[in-house]
Amino acid sequence: MTNFTYIQTTHKTINKTVVRELAQMLPNAVRRSNIKTIDGVKVLFVYDSEGNKLGWADKSPLQNVKLTIKN
Repeated sequence: MTNFTYIQTTHKTINKTVVRELAQMLPNAVRRSNIKTIDGVKVLFVYDSEGNKLGWADKSPLQNVKLTIKN
């Protein structure tokens, strides 16, 4: 079973700072990232060198950026 850690941030947008913060919290090195919009929510996904999803950051219209880390 996969566990997740959720972290609420004070960031208003998904930017390079969010990518850096998320990368620092992950045990594996981030090799690739991409941003998608899913149902009006902007989501940044980060992956390791093998293409495994390590975590993501999402930004809902009325909330700050939330980080999710796969444990």
